[in-house]
Amino acid sequence: MRPKLCNPIITRLIRWAGLLAVCFCLLINAAIAQNNDDPGNSNAKAVRKLGIEMLREIKAILKEDYYDPNFHGLNLDERFKAAEQRVSALETYPQVYRAVAQVVVEFNDSHTNFYPPRMTKTADYGFSWQMIGDRCYIVDVKKGSDAEVKGLKVGEVITGIGNYNPTRENLWLMTYLWYRLDPQERLKVFVEVPGGSERELLIQSRIMNTEDVIRDRADRNEKPYRCEELNSELIACKLYTFSVEKTIIDSMMKQVRKHKKVILDLRGNGGGHVATEIHLTGYFFEHDVKIGEEKTRRTIEQRIAKTHNEKVYGGDLIVLIDSK
Repeated sequence: MRPKLCNPIITRLIRWAGLLAVCFCLLINAAIAQNNDDPGNSNAKAVRKLGIEMLREIKAILKEDYYDPNFHGLNLDERFKAAEQRVSALETYPQVYRAVAQVVVEFNDSHTNFYPPRMTKTADYGFSWQMIGDRCYIVDVKKGSDAEVKGLKVGEVITGIGNYNPTRENLWLMTYLWYRLDPQERLKVFVEVPGGSERELLIQSRIMNTEDVIRDRADRNEKPYRCEELNSELIACKLYTFSVEKTIIDSMMKQVRKHKKVILDLRGNGGGHVATEIHLTGYFFEHDVKIGEEKTRRTIEQRIAKTHNEKVYGGDLIVLIDSK
């Protein structure tokens, strides 16, 4: 039985979700992070130096801007002192990233996330996973990938990734680990077979450089939504991200207005611009709607979705969501 991901690596990192905390992204000078090309870089002294600098900058940001001056009862000085001691004994960037992420996510706060300096290379494993109920399924396999060559198929159940069993509670963490903190050249995957046993596969990833990543992201942004008319009254629209301009939402809703019913599919949508989400919400109400409040250390600001008046959609709306 593979262990579940737990506190020794990272406790929890919640995606961009609520409106109750200060969100920060640690930006490291390119000159500091230039050795990050190789996660196994042997210059341990530089690795530790970077880790400690990141911890100290994060601590300063939290002390100055975190919305709760009491830090949920956490002792900031003790936590970061312990984190620096851990980093002082580490030797690689992935190890340091895990240690930094650990101390940040102990706040268990949706807007307090650690984004490590971007590596010049990352991994594309050639397949995607998703929890459906309590089981982890393969939901996409890229043509021509090693995952396809090794026989992975959409609909198969994943019983293990690396050394861990995927669950609804930890799958986000596994994704964060393998893609952001410690990309792998080869990823071990266990797939369920009839009779209750499992087969083990070693999937070769496609190593992507910075240009590949930018091109991949541009391709996704070119198709931020897809609508399909199911019949004369019903249309289904899948919105992949909120990291788009408001004009994209306007374009989608122009298609929607021609139908009496719409299914808005937000499964897998990890969020994006708050202003875009507010803009979309305004299409479904004939009056302004208070969504919530953004609380910072110094102010409380209301988030209001303003109605689009004559452009408001008056039909039936069904929204599909999942754990993402």
